[in-house]
Amino acid sequence: MAPDDRFVDARQSREWAFTQRVARRLRQHRAGHVVPALGRPQTQVEVAARLERPQSYVSNLENGMRKLDVAEARDVAKAYEIELAVLLAEPR
Repeated sequence: MAPDDRFVDARQSREWAFTQRVARRLRQHRAGHVVPALGRPQTQVEVAARLERPQSYVSNLENGMRKLDVAEARDVAKAYEIELAVLLAEPR
């Protein structure tokens, strides 16, 4: 393995771990956050409607199958009613 290959592998590993952390936060937040207007947590279908995306998009986000860019992360945070900084925070 060339030195550059190790760098790429390490970067991909960090990106994968970050994507998984964001996915876990989205799942946990949606399941545990009671939306005042609804009196219950949102469903994936409701989040998808707020994003104007199919439910499969939300499922892929929550399962770590889809990475977010900055603009998407802002919209997703708003749809999930979670602060962007909380969604993207590194673990302590």
